[in-house]
Order: sequence, then C-alpha cells, then structure tokens
Amino acid sequence: MVFWGRASTLLLACVPLINVAALSVRDASAPSDELLVNTASGKVQGFYNNTAHTVRAFLGVPFAAAPIGPLRFLPPQARQSSSSVIKATSWPPSCPGLLSGLPLATFSSLPYFPIAGLNEDCLTVNVWTPSASRFKKGQLLPVSIYIYGGSFDEGGTSVPAYEATDLVANQDIVVVTLNYRVTIFGNPNSPYLASKGGPVNIGLLDQRFAIEWLQKNVASFGGDPERMIAFGQSAGSVSAGFMPFAYPKNPIVTGVGELSAPTLISGDAIVMPGIAQGNFTNIASAVGCAPGNTTDKQIFECMQNVPWKTLTDYIIGHPEKNYLFRIVADGITAFKDIPARIAAGKLAKIPQFNGQLENEGDSLVPSSPDGIDQAAADAFGYALLVCPAAREAQ
Repeated sequence: MVFWGRASTLLLACVPLINVAALSVRDASAPSDELLVNTASGKVQGFYNNTAHTVRAFLGVPFAAAPIGPLRFLPPQARQSSSSVIKATSWPPSCPGLLSGLPLATFSSLPYFPIAGLNEDCLTVNVWTPSASRFKKGQLLPVSIYIYGGSFDEGGTSVPAYEATDLVANQDIVVVTLNYRVTIFGNPNSPYLASKGGPVNIGLLDQRFAIEWLQKNVASFGGDPERMIAFGQSAGSVSAGFMPFAYPKNPIVTGVGELSAPTLISGDAIVMPGIAQGNFTNIASAVGCAPGNTTDKQIFECMQNVPWKTLTDYIIGHPEKNYLFRIVADGITAFKDIPARIAAGKLAKIPQFNGQLENEGDSLVPSSPDGIDQAAADAFGYALLVCPAAREAQ
C-alpha cells in the first residue's frame, strides 16, 4: 500500500513543527515521577517545558555504547546501564559530519543546522510524549520515528525544526528522532570490513539498533512498540525505504515513509564498493595510517585512533578529490535491485507512503545576493524530485 502526496500534506501529519521556545525547561531540577523513566540504558530524567505543560521531552537518551576507539567504524554495541540518573534535558551532540558544502554562514542559517555541536558519543534518541494525565489506563500510543537527511554526509537530531512539542501537544502520539553515524564514520567502506563479508553500512545499523532499543523501551515512555513507523527525508528517506528489504521477516516498524522517494529506486544514494574502499585507503594514507601498516586490518585499527576532526577536516579540505562516504549495496542493508525485489516480493509487507518535500532542491540551485530564483528552483525540484517521486509511487 503506497500513499503519495506533496510534502505540505505529509508534513502536517508527520513531521515535527518548529518550536524553539518550547525547549525551555520547567522545574527539571525537581522531576515528578513521570519525568523519571526506566530504560535499558538506565533511569532517564526528562522535562516539561514552558509552552506545553502536557508534553514531556527526553533529549539525548543513549541507545548504544559510544562508538569511539576500538568501536569506531564497527556496528553499534549495547551500552552498559548507567547507575546514575541520565539527564535528558538538553539537545545532544550530533555525530561528526561534514556540515555542508555551502558556506558556513549560509548553512548555519538553515532550519536543519545542528545546534549542539559534534561528538562521537552521539548514538542517542530524543523522545516527546504526552504527560501521564493524558493517558487512559493501560494506553500505549503510536510512535513516529523521524530519520534526518544530509546525503549521509551530515545531519543530526539537535535541530529546532525537528522539535516535536507542538505535534505531541495536539495529537496523541509519541515522536522519536534518532542519531546515526554519517560520512566516513557511518559508511567507512574499508577493505577490512568488506573482507569480513558482513554488513558495511554502519549508519544504517545504528538506525536498526535504535529501533530495536525502542522496541524494548518505548513502552516506558507511553509508546506502543507494535505501532511504530519510520520515515525520513533525503538520506533518511533512503534509510526508511531500505528497511522492508533489509528485514523482510522482522521489520519491527509497521510502516515506512519516504519523503524523498526517487532516490531509493534510482540508486543515486549508493556508491560503488571499489570507489568507496579506495576512498578509505587514500585518506588512511593521507593521515599517516598507511605507511608502516601493511595489512587492511592494521590500517583499519590505526584509523580507529585518528582524532575524528582530523578525518573530517581532511575530507572537507580536499573537495577536489570528491571523497564520498555513502552507503554501498552490500546485499544485506542496502540494495541496487529494488524493482526486481519488489516484483519478486522480497520485502516486508507493510504500508508505505511516498512523497517529496517542497523546496527540497532549493539549496542546489545557484543563488544571488538577492536570494533564490524561485521559478528556477521550482522547475529544478519538479524535474529532479517531485515528478520522479510520483512515478515511483505509481
């Protein structure tokens, strides 16, 4: 089952609304019982806010171990439960990324610019849920999981545009946003990982791990683990779209939404494995990990200990080399033959809605000091995004 519509319709139903003021904490220093939630990661303290007293927010709840040192570039691992209360009352850092090819002054003014900095200890979720007084006895609410975009190069959940207080204040729903690793940290595509024969799209595994964590813990926040949908934009759209194919027997989510639909079938988000592995090796050589290390394993372990900013600075500083760290078709988490898999029924039979975000391509259109030529931007968006999305849905 596929539903398609312009993003203006989808956003009203699904995407959290901008509400920066709603982030201010109300009396978080003396939390009530409903602001202390038990999870597998430990007891978590959330907060109310000054503009919507019937909404609880829990920001930066860890769902996996910090992927640093020997865990860098590897699939997510379970986090040891904290013996102290986890303060989930402020925006968490985003995973290290490339920010954007746009000038920083331009990119930082956009509504999806992460505002809480970057840190490798970034595998967290944000949860917005109604206050306990809004629940009927034994009631669990449907869960909406949003996956951010950013071309698998950048992105994060610490974005005011993804703040869901207004949405939860007006609907009986639980909203979750999740962090996942991007660029070389989420898609390292190293020869060593490839030689092991397992999945290599680490960021996609982060997303799955977060959803598995939610399946076990979202009921503590009032969410129904049997009524969770995952949807996203751009890279998040691709991520959600691959889920029914990667987990045909156990998708966990009961529906997916692609808000940038044509990228899935077109394969535009996928890099060929040979190119991807060459990128890892070339950067390893540039930062001093290839000389003296003769095996793929030695190079990989050396790269695990290079400061993350050294890696991102090198990639950003050499745009002429076109270092792409995107997902590859490993046949486990991502696929090139989506049309054939659909025809063969090799996917989970869950509902899907497709759409396209209005103005999504505006940042890709040349602009002047006076702003964007909206007519040119609209023509570009329809040709590259909106019309292909409609064809895919059909």
